[in-house]
Amino acid sequence: MVDSLGRAGRLKDAEELVRTMPLYPDFIAWMTLLGACKLHRNLEQGPRVAEEALEMLPESASPYVVLLSMYALAGKHDEAKRVRRAMEERGMKKASGRSYIEVGNKVHEFVEGEASFHPKTQAIRNLLQELHDVNAQEESDPSSDHSERLAIGFGLLSTKQGTPLRVVSNLSVCPDCHTAVKNISKLTKREITVRDFSRYHVFRDGSCTCNDCW
Repeated sequence: MVDSLGRAGRLKDAEELVRTMPLYPDFIAWMTLLGACKLHRNLEQGPRVAEEALEMLPESASPYVVLLSMYALAGKHDEAKRVRRAMEERGMKKASGRSYIEVGNKVHEFVEGEASFHPKTQAIRNLLQELHDVNAQEESDPSSDHSERLAIGFGLLSTKQGTPLRVVSNLSVCPDCHTAVKNISKLTKREITVRDFSRYHVFRDGSCTCNDCW
């Protein structure tokens, strides 16, 4: 219900539901609401919700990361620097993105920024660049080493045409990668499922089951 209300933009109703639910709200409930605040760029409610999440799990960097993203997207660079300093003071770092894909009964792991350690690194990058060049309207960065995109590129190279791809990632898919994977699904005519931190994304023919709300 919190997720549904949040997606619909009814953020006040979603927060009231969290605060009045019969069971004491947990970290996931607050993070779900915080994700909705990010989706709708609500910079008034977002920081307050982040504080509630941090009270539940003070050692988690996730509320800081979402806040940092919210401020960055809104061009609030001073606020973003303040959040980054708070993370540094607590010795927190954003977790590296890790994605996994099973090909040939073997699980392959890709880590953000560490593509060079995989033997097919250059081939993966070349393929992603080619797909980007085909779609002249794509705004995503083709040089991105985000783990889910690398895993998808590997899957495209390593499986037969038409084979569905399934990727598991430890972080939420970023807007840049979400756009890129939608385009990849359309260009390659593949069904691509990405299970990230928040939910399942099933990409088919240029669209996603999340309806661009995640």
